[in-house]
Amino acid sequence: MKNAMQRAILPALIFTCFSFFSTQAQSTANVTLNVVLQNAASIVINGANNVATLTYAAPADYTNGVSLDQAAALTTISNQPYSVTVYASGELTNGTNTIPVGDVTVTPSLASANTDITLTGVAIPVGTASAANIIVSTAGTASQDFNLNYSTEAAPTADFINKPTGTYTTTLTYTLTNP
Repeated sequence: MKNAMQRAILPALIFTCFSFFSTQAQSTANVTLNVVLQNAASIVINGANNVATLTYAAPADYTNGVSLDQAAALTTISNQPYSVTVYASGELTNGTNTIPVGDVTVTPSLASANTDITLTGVAIPVGTASAANIIVSTAGTASQDFNLNYSTEAAPTADFINKPTGTYTTTLTYTLTNP
């Protein structure tokens, strides 16, 4: 009977030992991770570039026009394709005297290369209804800098002759729009 009992205990002992060494504590927990993307778009005129002054100081300026280059003047950020338009609030005025703002051309250029962007120089239009595209991007950009050039070099000389001296002013509005 002792042998029979030993034969019954031995397999139970082996099973218990095997189970003891092969059993591991295990616990798991799950987390749902969400990343929420929302449209984000921004346009910024950088630093002192919020004023553009074209100065007629010499006789040749009246003959040839003048230009102003502003490096990294405008920065765009958008997670989607976008366009940038420009328009003036009105003509260039000094009291009751005016100069057509369309005599001024604004031309953007890239501060760093980006093949997804098309740039167009335009004579500055008046009013939101006439806003003109100067930048079209077929892809979003994390931070894209643009140089701006303001020029009257192609403007009719007559628009600047026989005008009272002084500062002629208008306000330009640049707008970034996602399609």
